[in-house]
Amino acid sequence: MPDAFEWAAPNTFSKAFDAYYQDHFGWRSVLIKTHARFMIFFGISPSDKVLIGSDGWLFYTGNKVVENYRRLRPYKRYQLERTRQHLEAKRDWLKARGIDYLYVVVPDKHTIYPQHIPTRITTKPEPSRLDQLVAYLEEKSDFKIVDLRQEMFEARDSRRLYHKTDTHWNLHGAKIGYNKIAELLEARHPQFSPTADEDFDFYWEIGARGDLGDIIGIEGMYEEERVRYKPESGWCWEKLGEEVSKPLLEHRGVVTAAVGCKTGELSVLMFRDSYGLAPLSFMRQDFKRIEHVSQKFSPEIVEDYLSKRKTDVVIELYVERLMVRVARLEEIEWLKADSLASQATP
Repeated sequence: MPDAFEWAAPNTFSKAFDAYYQDHFGWRSVLIKTHARFMIFFGISPSDKVLIGSDGWLFYTGNKVVENYRRLRPYKRYQLERTRQHLEAKRDWLKARGIDYLYVVVPDKHTIYPQHIPTRITTKPEPSRLDQLVAYLEEKSDFKIVDLRQEMFEARDSRRLYHKTDTHWNLHGAKIGYNKIAELLEARHPQFSPTADEDFDFYWEIGARGDLGDIIGIEGMYEEERVRYKPESGWCWEKLGEEVSKPLLEHRGVVTAAVGCKTGELSVLMFRDSYGLAPLSFMRQDFKRIEHVSQKFSPEIVEDYLSKRKTDVVIELYVERLMVRVARLEEIEWLKADSLASQATP
């Protein structure tokens, strides 16, 4: 027990007694886990970061993803216009340096599997944020983002595209996304020849629960089957050493570099969030080199990179709920001015 009560320090005694109670209350952890299991049984999540869905599906609630799913946070017109300007400015800035550009949006798990979201989570009959952006660009711009929703809607009933207990897509989903990227690049770069689907085998194995299952944190719950891919010829890529990756390591963000077998084809620099990790196995198989940094697009990183190494393509790949960072006007104007200066330089 804590020392004798001290009238001069009641707060100290209270904290000490609480710590003692937490450490010595019998069966405390068992009762907490049992209570959590009952909550889950009735569809109530023990964590405000996880939504309990049907058939063992869990959904992330951070980054205002539920509000977006319910159509409660539509973009304002100035945000759409600023995003249009930013996308076009990045494309033109990279084009002036001889670099192709793709902006890829991975649908939220909520978008592809709404049938597993509790019916109490209703949506307004309004366009989603991604609908708004696609429609605005179609009306106002010649730039098109890579929207993966149609391909994933078509495939979702024949195979599971997202982990049930994780916020991320699985390798089936990532393969569909990568196939779309490869299709676009093959049309623009005749020297690029992606590996055919027929050259891959896939299989399922029991794996650990995902990040959402970890948040709930109940032992023995939410293990799930995970899909694995294996090319018939084996994975040809290998990681490069730190010295080769050094140009990007000077900047914030986790940076990885990898080289594959296609020595005469394309090199890629990718800005990504965590959804960019799953497609990397396929990208490493098909590109000469791929280097990726876990942050938003940065002209400073590209300039530093190009001072030491060439790239053919810059890809930005983000999940739907994180797809847009509304840029400052100063950043857009700088990109435009620097593009013109680069074009004028002989």
